[in-house]
Amino acid sequence: MFNLNEAVDNLDAMTDEAREGSYLIGYNGGHVLPTALPRGSASGTDPCSDATEYEGWTEMTRAFFRLVAAGESTEGFLDHRYGIADMHGNCGWTDDVRSSTPFDVGIDVQVTSGTVSTTGPGAPQYLPVLTAEEETVITGVPTLDATWYSAGADQRLFFGLAKGTSQATATVMQHQMQPHLELLPSTGHDITVELGGGGITLAEGETLHLVVSPFVELYFGHGSARTPGTVALEGLTLNLPMQ
Repeated sequence: MFNLNEAVDNLDAMTDEAREGSYLIGYNGGHVLPTALPRGSASGTDPCSDATEYEGWTEMTRAFFRLVAAGESTEGFLDHRYGIADMHGNCGWTDDVRSSTPFDVGIDVQVTSGTVSTTGPGAPQYLPVLTAEEETVITGVPTLDATWYSAGADQRLFFGLAKGTSQATATVMQHQMQPHLELLPSTGHDITVELGGGGITLAEGETLHLVVSPFVELYFGHGSARTPGTVALEGLTLNLPMQ
């Protein structure tokens, strides 16, 4: 019902004492439908729970709450604070999902918003960010910094991360496309967008793409299509939680 970012926010909002004894396990599942525009991928796996000594979510949860009910400490219950499933059923373990390494996208973007197209100005754009020279693991909450220009009111774009050996094969991580809305026209102001959190494992030779789209098929009828206009983005920097 909500993405990983909100679960991370909930953990951050706890008291220090509560957070020190708590853990976040992110799995692949929930209310996710297949989408072709932009092309997405999802699975129903829970590799992090399966990788623990408890061998599954149910037994792990029972063991955790036995400690809680007995008034015992849960510190050290798992080796890391976060276990995040990636889009292909691997688990990334980390103690910091908000650390970031900046990558200059190096490409400016201009799109016609409020349109539905697979080939024209309203098509999703796949911007290559990095090509892995060895296995590369990204686990956590990425962010995007850019300067936003827009003509027309009530403009919205969607952002996500996709991987593949080319733009033609790149697939969005777990269908997560995060919206950003600007109600008024702009002659240029800085924005920061928190992209959908999760995990991506890049094999050698695979490329990570930033996806920018004025339309997401999954959200049709829920505000995806906007008033026609033009949006331009400059100085895009993608901040990735590299492990």
